[in-house]
Amino acid sequence: MDDSNKAPQPTPPVATPQPVEPPMPGQAPQESHQMPPKKKLSKGALWGIIGGSIAVVLAIVGIVLAVVFLGGPGKEDYNKAGDTLADAVTAYNKITANEARLNTYITSDSSRQSIVDAIKQGHSEINTKLDELSKMKGVAGDKDVKEKYEAVAAKRDKFNNLINLELKIIDEFYPIITKMRSLGASATPGNIESLIKDIEGVSIDHESTKAFKNDMLEFLRAAKDNAEARAGGRVDSSASLKYFQAATKYQRAALKWQSDLKKEIEEAQIRSELNALRDILHDKYRK
Repeated sequence: MDDSNKAPQPTPPVATPQPVEPPMPGQAPQESHQMPPKKKLSKGALWGIIGGSIAVVLAIVGIVLAVVFLGGPGKEDYNKAGDTLADAVTAYNKITANEARLNTYITSDSSRQSIVDAIKQGHSEINTKLDELSKMKGVAGDKDVKEKYEAVAAKRDKFNNLINLELKIIDEFYPIITKMRSLGASATPGNIESLIKDIEGVSIDHESTKAFKNDMLEFLRAAKDNAEARAGGRVDSSASLKYFQAATKYQRAALKWQSDLKKEIEEAQIRSELNALRDILHDKYRK
């Protein structure tokens, strides 16, 4: 069918825009697409982020410190440890030199005291330096050097105990031995009794010294009985024989005590261990 004979359709009217009412004060404007409000972070989440950031920073700092401080020792570290060890050896030599000066024939209290003071000073100095060495990088940071240091440390208590024993013997025992030598054949019962009381007052907890102390007391009691017999103007062959037998036993006991003490002193020395530690520090420094 031909559409040209159709009547034209009327044009639809244009809609008139409706005025938009402005929003009232305090009233949100109406929009067709509102953005949802932003959610705030909870406190737990916030602290988690902060904590994580701190952990990362600490990890980085830890790595830096590990590189700086946990790396192997360098020449300067070995050199510093060697200097500290040299001070320890000097203190050790001070002790041994004064031990060599000391013997039971020293009669002057002032001479004996000067030796005791020097030994005490050396003893304090060597322990201070050994403590310092244990914390130094040139020792603690090197497996080989640390092994040599631990050999010194293993004998350290024995060495310290020996020094303390020596000082106690010098202080309590040597003056009594000196008095015994000065008694002579003319000693009175009162002189001998005074010495007996001195020896009974010695409280050194050392097996060899306690055995020697008992032999000294046996000798002095026999000497007192013999002196009392002579003082009474009578001849007591039994007291004389007992005295001579006790004197012989005492002389042998004195030699044994000195030998035992010398052996213990030598066994407690740390000379070879200090030398081994010195040698390895020297080798490490030269490499």
